[in-house]
Amino acid sequence: MLVVRSLSPALAPLLPELSGMVAETGSVLSHLAVLAREYGVPTVVGVPGAPDRFPPGTRLRVDGGTGAVEQVAAPAAPGERPAGPAAQEQPGAMTAAGKEAAA
Repeated sequence: MLVVRSLSPALAPLLPELSGMVAETGSVLSHLAVLAREYGVPTVVGVPGAPDRFPPGTRLRVDGGTGAVEQVAAPAAPGERPAGPAAQEQPGAMTAAGKEAAA
């Protein structure tokens, strides 16, 4: 899962390894969003404050069909086990089918 401020073509080489992508800004018609669809990577764009709201290690469920991004669990503090469900749904624009993974 990759959470970014904006969609950049420089991220294209990462697509085959991604389970999903969330971007604060961008367009569903951007080059990277189109490539994500081709690779079957669920991508949601237009999620305000995405990198701040979903820090590394946050488990997310991304539904590119509906544009929903749901926080499944907060990141664990060093030495702690991951937290339980902490759902936060934020609709955005979408590009592909949904998947779940850690940010």
